[in-house]
Amino acid sequence: EYLLSLNSKKFLYEFYKVAGLTPPTTEGYQGWERSNDINFRGHTFGHYMSALSQAYKGTGDAGVKAELLVQIKDAVEGLKACQDAYGKNHPDSAGYVSAFREDILNKVDGTGGSNENVIVPWYNLHKVLAGLIDIYTFVDDKATADVALEIAENFSEYVYKRCSKLSDKTVML
Repeated sequence: EYLLSLNSKKFLYEFYKVAGLTPPTTEGYQGWERSNDINFRGHTFGHYMSALSQAYKGTGDAGVKAELLVQIKDAVEGLKACQDAYGKNHPDSAGYVSAFREDILNKVDGTGGSNENVIVPWYNLHKVLAGLIDIYTFVDDKATADVALEIAENFSEYVYKRCSKLSDKTVML
């Protein structure tokens, strides 16, 4: 009941803004998911995707399973749209998908500064990636699972390329 009281489109609000798309809702979740507070934007959505996928796998109730799948599909389709739009607007950063601007990573890895307001951005990105992998692992809707894996693979390629350029890779630790 709690998972179904939440909404993937509302979690995607900040992702859409970063990708340069019109958000699917008039506002996103508040608290740590807000763009103008010190926050953990995106990580709750990653946890949510993991929880949705595990509840989907674990339920025997066809009606609940169908409702969970709606939220899972909204999550995957929204992240795919954001990743595609970001890559089109920033070809050198194709694969990036996040609820915060990429320039915070420049501050974290020592390659530059940022006025972005995010705590532990790599953790936030990891949670989104983990949520996508959980969807691929636990959801038997092949089309949705395959798109989740595609997003995760594209994002992983982005991370690999970004980290490969660092002269001192220990900054990531």
